[in-house]
Amino acid sequence: RVVSAIEDETVDTPEDLRRLARDDRTTETMRQLIKSERQIDVSSLISTDGTLIAYTRSYPPPPQYLGDRDYFHAATQPAFSGVYLSDPVQNKTNGDWTFYLSHPVTSKGGEVLGVAIVGLHPGAGARTVVASLVREIHQRSWPFAIASVPGLWSRRPKTVSVGRVK
Repeated sequence: RVVSAIEDETVDTPEDLRRLARDDRTTETMRQLIKSERQIDVSSLISTDGTLIAYTRSYPPPPQYLGDRDYFHAATQPAFSGVYLSDPVQNKTNGDWTFYLSHPVTSKGGEVLGVAIVGLHPGAGARTVVASLVREIHQRSWPFAIASVPGLWSRRPKTVSVGRVK
């Protein structure tokens, strides 16, 4: 359902992703996709240089560098196509402790164009929620359909990684 919504979007270069992120309709689409998922706090797109380029909390996104986060490093590793579950970190916007699921945004040729993330608040039942989300993502043909910009995901993740990348 999500992939078909904007299947005609052409996202072949990092600049294409930035162009898509500059459109306020992208942010609104991301907001609508996470609205009914109460365990998801935020969804974002990050450019290959680590800059926040789309953000469900505000449009335009605040100037923020996320290239130092483990979820960014994991999703930009060569040949990584899975879903990465981060260590809990303090959210740079509000200071809340948050888990992130990240996935590379890639071109049809496999070039990493950016990273998409969703933030989950840890709390009672957080492990169950995360396990359920990862299982759901892995079982479907649309990773991150619950919180992605349609058209950015074309493949099911091959792996799910938790913790640190070596």
